Amino acid sequence: MLNGQVTLVTGASRGIGHATAVAFVKAGAKVIIAARRGSALENIAGQIASLNGVCLPVQVDVTEETSVRQLVERAIAHFGRIDVLVNNAGAIVYGPAERATLEDWDTVIGTNLKGSFLCAREIIPIMARQGGGHIINVASQAGLNGFPNLGIYCASKFGLIGLSKSLGRELLPSKIRVSYICPGWVDTGLLAIFPQKMVTQASKASPEHIAQQILRLAMIKPGTSSRGTLLHRIARVLKRGLGSASSDTYSSF
Repeated sequence: MLNGQVTLVTGASRGIGHATAVAFVKAGAKVIIAARRGSALENIAGQIASLNGVCLPVQVDVTEETSVRQLVERAIAHFGRIDVLVNNAGAIVYGPAERATLEDWDTVIGTNLKGSFLCAREIIPIMARQGGGHIINVASQAGLNGFPNLGIYCASKFGLIGLSKSLGRELLPSKIRVSYICPGWVDTGLLAIFPQKMVTQASKASPEHIAQQILRLAMIKPGTSSRGTLLHRIARVLKRGLGSASSDTYSSF
């Protein structure tokens, strides 16, 4: 259980983020729910209150440095610490590369990669002062495989996995763990951008299923090898590309 631990979840207004916030509250954590849509956050805060949970809703734009900094400042002012960061805020575009716009690139890379970097950068010093913490990045099977018509999204998720691996090694002396999880198809509103036939044929996981995987990662006890080098825990479920509901999970601790 995560009794008393404080978790910050971005992209918490829907889908995986919403399910993750609820799962962590049920596990005893206090949760900061962050997203662009403030009205949706208030509704989720009401749901969490009905579970006798503790949460702080904060409207944020993870692509903006000032907005992220204010988010973290509010979280610390309210709870005094952050034990787990779940970088879940995401954006996606689907279509041929030659039709993609610079705005598409900035939106997807800015949300998925830059946003995760900014949140981690602001929280790392806090976790270091606390003596440890855990950063969990929600990547994708599209971060492990190059899929047609998803070039920008793949670039963002490949980059997020690279960032996760780098930070996992860099932050080991600070006892900050870094993990990433790579879901396949997940039954959320983001599927609306794909051709209907593709979505219908896909084997889809529920947001609640992915949230439970994230929760299990957060509950893994840290450890190192006998030589003090980084220990990699890799839990692999059969990979079948984006057409599968399975996920690949990498955890460094």
